[in-house]
Amino acid sequence: MSFTTSGGESWLTDNDDTTCNTGNTQSVTVTLNMSIPLTWVRVVVRDADGLSQIQLSYQLSGSSTPLACPDLRKAKVDNLNLDIECSTTEPVIGVTLSESGVTELCSIYISRGTCGPSNQNITFEFLASHHLGF
Repeated sequence: MSFTTSGGESWLTDNDDTTCNTGNTQSVTVTLNMSIPLTWVRVVVRDADGLSQIQLSYQLSGSSTPLACPDLRKAKVDNLNLDIECSTTEPVIGVTLSESGVTELCSIYISRGTCGPSNQNITFEFLASHHLGF
């Protein structure tokens, strides 16, 4: 899948979990190339303290209003990876990560198919362009 970045930032789109946010950015909005029901998002950070300081919201297709996840659940995978479950019934066109933990952000993976942990391998697809906000 192809995607573009609004400002040419490569740290979020280089498929390398070791390259990270190099500025003071505390908000990242990912605009999807197609609407999908959101199930969960994995974030990768460079410092474990960043995991507890990340919030997620989303935008429905046809709307720019950010919405909070109705039943948000977070699961720490390890010291640098966090899964955020945010299941929606309506198609989502954008996902926003915010708060101070975004300054530690390295990667975002958005799931469009599995509603929870599985005994099978899960393939992440990144179908997006993104926008950085301060």
